[in-house]
Amino acid sequence: MRLALVGFGNVGRRFVELLSGPYGRILRRAGAEARVTGIATARHGIAIDARGLPLSRCLRTRGLDGFHRGRAVASTADFIRRVPADVLLELTTLDPRSGQPAIAHVRAGLRRGLHVITANKGPAACGLRSLWTLARKKRRRFLFEGAVMDGTPIFNLVARCLPGARVLGFRGMLNTTTARTGGAMGVALSATLFTYGLAAAGLSRAEIESPQTWGNAPEVFVHSFNHTIHIVNFFTILSVFFSAVRGSRQE
Repeated sequence: MRLALVGFGNVGRRFVELLSGPYGRILRRAGAEARVTGIATARHGIAIDARGLPLSRCLRTRGLDGFHRGRAVASTADFIRRVPADVLLELTTLDPRSGQPAIAHVRAGLRRGLHVITANKGPAACGLRSLWTLARKKRRRFLFEGAVMDGTPIFNLVARCLPGARVLGFRGMLNTTTARTGGAMGVALSATLFTYGLAAAGLSRAEIESPQTWGNAPEVFVHSFNHTIHIVNFFTILSVFFSAVRGSRQE
């Protein structure tokens, strides 16, 4: 099985690392011997080798042009047209507004007759129906399980394990970025409320920003901290309440 990667950032590099370990063992157990025959990047070059690229060396360097064999590749589109592959892995950076150029990469791979796998949310969010239709027309697979929850099998769970159920909706944080952003926003809100409480108690900005002075008025800091906790808890309870109400109405 010949694999071609469009994008070689954190996801692509980690995939290649696992391909020589547990991923490779699982594929060989299933009777498939995988080799990466091409990698295309926006800034670090493009390489195609029908015999298979030296993955350990590709991981140690950022420049891939030295591993290329054959006629020069003009662009990513040219790469998708020419790379000797059975499966295209689309791993480029997300554009949340248009889903491009990932959608164009997926569409080009399917039109050429390749199976396509993407870890990019763009094609699933902005072009799912047309890409699914094209995949069925070409009798190829278009898979995007890695687009949410770091590869946790959500779409497969619904398609394979719940065929008799009609999913009405679900709620949750569907990726690490969202979870970390939400956590950071919570910390920022708490810090803002805490600082506002200190300022309202009469402390100057210099006193607030200097921990050495906090011991001069410990009761002010304790009061502001408790006040912050109460406000955050109030909004948390309010959020849970409205989520429960919205859920009961949907049911």
